[in-house]
Amino acid sequence: MVAAAAAVTVFGGWAFKLFWTVAAFACAYEWFLISAGGFTPLQYVAVLVSLLLVAEPPPYPLASAAVMLGLLLLTTFLGAPQKRIWAGAGVVYACGLLFGLVALRGSTDYGLIVVFWLFAIVWASDIAAYFTGRAIGGPKLMPRVSPKKTWSGFLGGTAGGALAGTLTLLAAGQGAGWQHMALAAALSVASAAGDLLESAFKRHFGVKDSGRFIPGHGGALDRLDGFIAAVICAVIIGYARNGDPARGLLAW
Repeated sequence: MVAAAAAVTVFGGWAFKLFWTVAAFACAYEWFLISAGGFTPLQYVAVLVSLLLVAEPPPYPLASAAVMLGLLLLTTFLGAPQKRIWAGAGVVYACGLLFGLVALRGSTDYGLIVVFWLFAIVWASDIAAYFTGRAIGGPKLMPRVSPKKTWSGFLGGTAGGALAGTLTLLAAGQGAGWQHMALAAALSVASAAGDLLESAFKRHFGVKDSGRFIPGHGGALDRLDGFIAAVICAVIIGYARNGDPARGLLAW
């Protein structure tokens, strides 16, 4: 999967959009399966159309936004009354992933670098957190949500993500200052928060894994929880600084 994600990122265009549309739909499917026992057929269609509008928006932004809002409301209110908030949240969650990646990769100057930069931050954060936590141990981070996570792992993961992000930019000839390192550390924290959020979501519904998409490793949500949070935070920060979100992240 790492090889496939890297390949479509290099290729860009329709292959990148198709790959992440499928991934986002898998996340939405698992979210609905956990929180509501699955989609209704009409919800399947509404979510898929929403994702396609995000991946390839038509040249009428206001009309597109109105259609997406209508589809979000439709998906939400087709759910059971006590679970409608979860239905709406699942659509926003999946669309946020796809929108962020398409917006970032679409940058002419920085699109390719910024996506690999995010990959490096999130993957290195996960790896460093695991090994630091196993080696040092110590106080638990949020034992009620994720009993195995420790403060040492969290701090090690943040440091690992910051270092990996900086090295990726240097390897790409981009140059890296303290702003890039601080931003990489912040996105590493966002990744850890996304992981904890998904753990809390599963614990709320009494589920161990979000799915069986990857044998022994759970589902798409289990693999992408931290990455989704990092992407959404990254695109918000990028747009806050520049109309081109990738430039907003990397050009200081």
